[in-house]
Amino acid sequence: MYRLMRILCKTRFVVRAALAILLISAPSVQAQHHAIVEWYADLTEPAAVHGEPSAAHSRDIGKVTVIVDFPHRTVTFHTTIKEFVGLRRIEVRTDRARGDFAGPAIFTIYDAREGRLAGSSTRTAEGATFSFVATPILNSRAAIAITTDAHPDGEVVGRIVMHKRYE
Repeated sequence: MYRLMRILCKTRFVVRAALAILLISAPSVQAQHHAIVEWYADLTEPAAVHGEPSAAHSRDIGKVTVIVDFPHRTVTFHTTIKEFVGLRRIEVRTDRARGDFAGPAIFTIYDAREGRLAGSSTRTAEGATFSFVATPILNSRAAIAITTDAHPDGEVVGRIVMHKRYE
């Protein structure tokens, strides 16, 4: 019985020590993970642009996924666009007043002078540009605007909306 009690006491000590080590090391394991915050801008052509009588029949143009990586200080825009006639530029714009996205372009995702957009593209803002681009996105004051030959001020505008995950 005495031997059994000694073994149990030693086992309890080992279990407690293992638990303590696990608890101490947990923050270092968690520190390896960081937040990845994604924003999406669904791009929909207004019905009036392509002759539809109702906005309920608007045409889906594409999507822009925005990934803000805080530890690396980058903002990456993954753009997927369907056929679009007269495409000039895809820009990130900030609003002048809530909901008015006729404000200035703060970042250019695509410019027709770079060549034809083949359905998708990726562009990253980094370095000094990071804060300038990320701040309006973080404050829900940014949108994606598509300018065309027919609408140089912006034909399609999609508000950037947040989604968060951890890696």
